[in-house]
Amino acid sequence: MPRPTKGVQDAAKRALAWVDAGYGGDGLTRTGLARANQLANGRNVSDDTIQRMRSFFARHSNNRTDSYDLRDGEPTPWRVAWDLWGGDAGRQWAEQKKFEK
Repeated sequence: MPRPTKGVQDAAKRALAWVDAGYGGDGLTRTGLARANQLANGRNVSDDTIQRMRSFFARHSNNRTDSYDLRDGEPTPWRVAWDLWGGDAGRQWAEQKKFEK
């Protein structure tokens, strides 16, 4: 099983810090928080989880243009959720992974 890259880990750590600071809104899920902890700690990621990451990014990428940038120095709830799953680095990493047969 592959380990997340430093960029993926950094995005997840940033998102967890934002959650601790009170950002993220009421759309945060246990799954997103669990994923962030897994990624931030550099734990191995199963093929099934990589597929779930791909699905997450596919579902939410249509809002990236409007919601990615910080607003008045603060992250949008969308940005917090995006980075919980590894952010742009996580999206790229998950898309590049080959599955075991």
